[in-house]
Amino acid sequence: MHPYMHDNLPYDPERDLTPIAGVAQVQIAIAVPTKLGLNSLKEFVDFAKKNSDKVSYGVAPGFSEFVFDGFKRKQGLKIAKVPYRDITTSPADLGEGRIQLGMMSYAAMRSTEELGTIKILAMNSAKRSQIASNIPSVVEAGFPGLVASPILGLVGPRDMTRAIREKIASDIGEVLKDPKVRERLNASGQPAAFMDVEQFSLGISEQKDQVARIAKILNMPRRQ
Repeated sequence: MHPYMHDNLPYDPERDLTPIAGVAQVQIAIAVPTKLGLNSLKEFVDFAKKNSDKVSYGVAPGFSEFVFDGFKRKQGLKIAKVPYRDITTSPADLGEGRIQLGMMSYAAMRSTEELGTIKILAMNSAKRSQIASNIPSVVEAGFPGLVASPILGLVGPRDMTRAIREKIASDIGEVLKDPKVRERLNASGQPAAFMDVEQFSLGISEQKDQVARIAKILNMPRRQ
C-alpha cells in the first residue's frame, strides 16, 4: 500500500527485499452489536444505506482499513469512521453499540464475542477459517471485495542466496509442524500457513494486485 500513500519511501520492497517463507495468516473478522439484530453482511449493507447518519465503524489501520475503504466506495456507503489510537479497545464500544461495525483481528474480538454482545457476521477470508469454521467467509457472504488475509512471513536482503532462503524456509516448515507451535499460533488468531519461497512470492504478488485494484476503486494513483 505504501507506494499509493507516500511520496517518498526510504525503501523499495522489490529492490531491497526478497521473500523467504510465509508463516501464518492473520484472521480478520467483521462484526456488529448483537442488539442490532443483523445476521449477515447483506443485512448490514442494507441497514447502513438506510441509516447512514446513525452508523459509524472502527477498523484496524493498514491493510484492513484499505480493503474496507474500497468496500465502502463500491457499495456506496456513507458511514463515519471512528479513529482509534488502539483499535483493540473498539470491541467494547461495539458491544455497547457506540459503533455499529468493527473490522479487525478475530483474536481481538473473540472475548467480546464470547460475552454475547457482538455478532461476527463473516471472516475476511476467501474460505472458512480453520479456527472459526462456524462463521462464513466474506466470499460466501457475497462480498469477495472484502477479502483481507494478511500474510505474515520472513523476508531477507535482496542479495541473500536462493540456497540460504530455501534452507531457512525448510527449517520454518519443520517448526510449524510442531502441534504446540500451531496451538499457540491458533490462540493468537493467526494460524500457521506455511509457504515456501515460491508460494510466498506468489502470495505477495497476489496481494499487491489486490491493493492495485482497490487503489483504482479509490482513485488513488501510485505515487512512486
